[in-house]
Amino acid sequence: MGKHKAYQINVVGIVQGVGFRFFTKQKADQIGVSGTVQNLNDGSVEIYAEGNESALHEFLSWCHNGPPSSTVEKLEYTTAKNQNATQFRIIR
Repeated sequence: MGKHKAYQINVVGIVQGVGFRFFTKQKADQIGVSGTVQNLNDGSVEIYAEGNESALHEFLSWCHNGPPSSTVEKLEYTTAKNQNATQFRIIR
């Protein structure tokens, strides 16, 4: 199963108004990652993601590219405290 981990991810680029949050939730649900995604006022998207290591690696690599409608210029992530999220939610 792999170790349960959590990441705080910040995605910068053309990532708002292009369905980024919708597709992020779709991908997370598909591979079993829970957490949250939200648009920030500075135009970036913030993601909190938790799950087993292999699912998170797949999720992170997906986030590097994002959906076809978006342009990811920069992706930063740090290890986060596990919040025991049970699902993946779009906050705002």
